[in-house]
Amino acid sequence: KKLFQELEQLLKENSDVSQMQKMLDKMNRKEINLEKELERTLALFKELQFDYKLDQAIQQIKEQTQKQEKLLEKTEELITGIKENSNKGKEGGEKENDKSPEQKESNGENGENSKSGEENESQKLAEEQEKLTDELDKFEQTLEELEKMADDLDKSSDTPSESDKNELKESQKESKESLKEGEPKKSVAPQKKSISKMKQMQ
Repeated sequence: KKLFQELEQLLKENSDVSQMQKMLDKMNRKEINLEKELERTLALFKELQFDYKLDQAIQQIKEQTQKQEKLLEKTEELITGIKENSNKGKEGGEKENDKSPEQKESNGENGENSKSGEENESQKLAEEQEKLTDELDKFEQTLEELEKMADDLDKSSDTPSESDKNELKESQKESKESLKEGEPKKSVAPQKKSISKMKQMQ
């Protein structure tokens, strides 16, 4: 602003051309310096955005891992419960002949109730696994944004490969299908694989 005022003053005074040229050169240099400063500030801002997005992605995958571990614990507890119920059924079967017809009928209903309870629990776990898969989609979106930002900054993003992401999705899908079919035992291995993949991504 000061330079503009000085230039205006020189024009009013009808000063010589060389003095005005010097003033214009000075203004140009200041403008170039300002542009460079703005470019540096923008580059720094983009770098900060990238770092924030990277932290966000790391946090998301850590949370995903914890949720998958909790789901695995619940699945293993369900399997333990099924084993205990089947053992009780075997023990009860040996004593079944000693019971009255009313007691036998009552035991049959309890066995069916526990079986349907286990199936319901398995369905709930399948729904939890589906939610985790949906959250994985959000994580993948964050990774895509991170890759674009890395391209803008001409740096490597070190994000997980497509094959790693596909393997993770596939193992979560296997787990969900097994739980939906009421076979929690079969879902344990894919869940463990998911957890392993997620830990590699951290």
